[in-house]
Amino acid sequence: MQKGLSWRHAVIAGSILCSTLMVGNAKAQEETREPQSSLSIPLAPAVAVQKETPVYHCTGSHSLLQKLPAGDFPVTYLNAGAVSLAVLPVEGQTLVFTNVMSASGAKYVADRFVWWTKGQQAFFSEDQADAGSPSVCEEVKLSHTGTEKQTR
Repeated sequence: MQKGLSWRHAVIAGSILCSTLMVGNAKAQEETREPQSSLSIPLAPAVAVQKETPVYHCTGSHSLLQKLPAGDFPVTYLNAGAVSLAVLPVEGQTLVFTNVMSASGAKYVADRFVWWTKGQQAFFSEDQADAGSPSVCEEVKLSHTGTEKQTR
């Protein structure tokens, strides 16, 4: 009889634990559904993070240029060990592009878009069969006074 009671306690305790975990998991999922204005990525082991924010000016396909901000705009590059990201505004949203294998330069992808850099030049395209030519973007070097722009 004592063994049966002990087994029942274990089942009850297990049920309570499962219920608690399910409620905790549901709360965690609810918390992540709210809009966030920043993103944090834990890195293990800890590595140094390099951040660069050059400014670009793009020319080319009108349909592609409409997806980018008008005029000059910044692109933030984040490099942390094997993780390389490019953050840029596309269609009024901040997209985080991740680095993928490429034959030459650094190729980044997000959603259906490709951002490919080589030196001070970048190419922006939409990854579709009928996408056509990419927009060509040149890194803009701001003068020391900040009032004059020179394209590298």
